Amino acid sequence: KILLDDEYDFFNQLQIGIIYFKQKEYSNSFNYLLKIKKKNSHNFKVFLYLGNFYVTQEKNPEKAKKCYLKSFELNPECKQAGKSLSDIYMALKDWISNEKLLKSLTKTFMETNSYQLHWAWMQLGLHYSAIENWDNAVANLRTYIRLEPTDVDAWEALADAYYYRGSYTSAMKCY
Repeated sequence: KILLDDEYDFFNQLQIGIIYFKQKEYSNSFNYLLKIKKKNSHNFKVFLYLGNFYVTQEKNPEKAKKCYLKSFELNPECKQAGKSLSDIYMALKDWISNEKLLKSLTKTFMETNSYQLHWAWMQLGLHYSAIENWDNAVANLRTYIRLEPTDVDAWEALADAYYYRGSYTSAMKCY
């Protein structure tokens, strides 16, 4: 596909902004990303990296949340945007929004069998652990482990959920 001048310019500026971000030249990255956002507000990566900037540099979870939400709306299969949005909800203790987001993702996974969304089960298990709903934490972590049986972090989270639920033998097996 041949890129038109505006598309080519947009693509190049986006790449430069991402490279600056990865090189930890955050102010340069931020300037490029803002310029790109004004030209084309329909690219999920722009909002993803702006969200990353607001989390790492500005320590502003509210602005980061808006960026991740926009990124995720533009590309619902972007794991990084969805997971970052869930992390922000958890940091803000916005349990209702987080549960709603993750339940919709697991429902979509069940309907479409889109493997790209399987991470949502782990996040939902961690969500339920954070609010001490151990039965739901166990159920969701077990679902995730069926999909990712070698994920040691998931096994540890499941063991913790079993332990706090009072299922000590199951917890020992998981540990």
